[in-house]
Amino acid sequence: AAAVESLNQIFDIYWGQIQSSAIIYISISQNQAFSNPLNAAAVNSYFQNASHFWAGLSPTASWTNVYGQIVVSALQAGRNIVNLTLANINSAWGIQLSGPSNAFVVFNITDATGTLNAVTFNFSGGMNASNVLFNLPNSTSLVLSGGSYASVLAPISSISFPSGVVQGNLVADTLSGSGSIQAGSFTGFAADQSNFVVAAPEPHMYLILATLLGFALYFKRKRTQT
Repeated sequence: AAAVESLNQIFDIYWGQIQSSAIIYISISQNQAFSNPLNAAAVNSYFQNASHFWAGLSPTASWTNVYGQIVVSALQAGRNIVNLTLANINSAWGIQLSGPSNAFVVFNITDATGTLNAVTFNFSGGMNASNVLFNLPNSTSLVLSGGSYASVLAPISSISFPSGVVQGNLVADTLSGSGSIQAGSFTGFAADQSNFVVAAPEPHMYLILATLLGFALYFKRKRTQT
């Protein structure tokens, strides 16, 4: 398999250049051979590398809980790292972020299991939901309890998503539930992509339900009787 250094290359190599949002349907007929056109191992390694890279960085911003709202210190342009736990988030009703439009923040959450409650984001300075990622590198079991979420990166986790909406990317090992994903993408993937070089893709396949770098990509498996 070819090495992949960015999500752009994943689309260029395996799907061809996608200039705008697209829906890609894959039909599978009974007793018919099927070859997956996507190199899942390369995609797997890309997201695993991304998660581990951000998890290994030291915090660059601090936070305090002010009357139930997590108030993060002023964010700088580019990458910002904040450490939180699921308990920290679940004890708050909102998160306040202030930074320029070219800032992005990764919330590193090291919990292995638990529930991630939705919170209300209060943005200022030009930031929006596309600048926020919840990174859970160690999570093996996660429940998204409903409401609205920013992007979630949990590449080895089994996620239960019964309701709610993710505004951006959702990366998991397995996913169940009726939650939805809105078009969008975490800006940090493009900004930090040089750190996610895939040298030797691993064989494990990740289920990726996301809009990747601004592309809306959905897979549909259809079984027909022959």
